[in-house]
Amino acid sequence: MASSPPSLRSQPPGASASAAWRFPAEVRFRNARETADAASAALEADTPRYDLSACEHFDSSLIAVLLELQRRAAERGRRCSFESPSSNVLKLAALYNVDVLLFERAFRSALAAVGASPAR
Repeated sequence: MASSPPSLRSQPPGASASAAWRFPAEVRFRNARETADAASAALEADTPRYDLSACEHFDSSLIAVLLELQRRAAERGRRCSFESPSSNVLKLAALYNVDVLLFERAFRSALAAVGASPAR
């Protein structure tokens, strides 16, 4: 059986359970299913965390992957935390009206930092 490309491997053995799973630089239709399956390894944590900071090239498939991870986490009674989304990821999520669903914590933290409260 062939191994996954390095960019899609889950955290290495011995990595901290609290470490966020890092998304690859590119998530598009052609690798979305593989990315979702690889990222599912992080669902074993009490609070699955995902680092989106390296994800620079994507299409709407990224949103589908994030929603799928959220669904899989909910099946386990958990909620994912998606960290460090770029402004383009946030814009795409807003376009599909799932920004608050996926990034509620990030929005609340940003609002609190400037002394504002959510309008929704």
